[in-house]
Amino acid sequence: MNYFSFLGTCAAVPTESRDNVSLLFQINEKAFLVDVSGSPVKKLKILGCDWMGMTGLILTHTHPDHIYGIHSLVHCLGLKHDGEHLKVHSYPGTIKLISSLLEIQFGKEICELPVTLKTVPNDKPVTFYESADISITAVPADHRIESLSLIFFIHDKSFKNESGKFDNKVTIVYSSDTRPNFNIFKFIDNADIVIHETTFLAKDTSLAKKHGHSTTIEAAEFANTLNAKTLYPCHFDLHSGNKIGEYEKELSECFKGNVIIPEELKKYRLIY
Repeated sequence: MNYFSFLGTCAAVPTESRDNVSLLFQINEKAFLVDVSGSPVKKLKILGCDWMGMTGLILTHTHPDHIYGIHSLVHCLGLKHDGEHLKVHSYPGTIKLISSLLEIQFGKEICELPVTLKTVPNDKPVTFYESADISITAVPADHRIESLSLIFFIHDKSFKNESGKFDNKVTIVYSSDTRPNFNIFKFIDNADIVIHETTFLAKDTSLAKKHGHSTTIEAAEFANTLNAKTLYPCHFDLHSGNKIGEYEKELSECFKGNVIIPEELKKYRLIY
């Protein structure tokens, strides 16, 4: 089964029922973890993912809620006695910080740890992974620090479109933490699925601009511009007292397609 899943959906401060944002994309035999928070191995086991054989880990930026689980993940990987190193992809600043953090944590040179750090150029959209069934492109994002958005081009004859017919491709955009990322429009003009951060409600537009995030309305308008069929919001700021129902209401009023408020650790099949 090809799917994506949210390991977490919250912004910096998690709640009792929602953890910090992280996603898993499982396409055929390939598994990509995007950001790493909480107890990653536990969650990957719940999803039935081969956590020891993941194809790659993609880190969008260095804010703590997106990277702090890497220590636990690398520790668990180090306890096994064989297998390939986990490939970690990100922009230069993130790779530099992760290298330093892991060396300090484990008291070893990075080359002695079960990871291979792979730097992605940050000056333009770059397709950094490509195979017969999936390619992944990083696009510079508009956040307070160096950050990337992701575009997944997936080819598989098992995908069904909204008419119930089998198709052979699907395009997924994941915003990561960003203001509306207009750089994506320079690279593509259509997407089937948009996964977009909605840290703030519409009333907090000034806060969204200040902190490098998006509001519900901005996310919905972004997805409309890409003619997306389905919008999955995430990175909810629930610590401030906002309610999930408020996010859903504002998104549904603005977005022309289907809004799905994601459940954590649920497998979402690539049907659009």
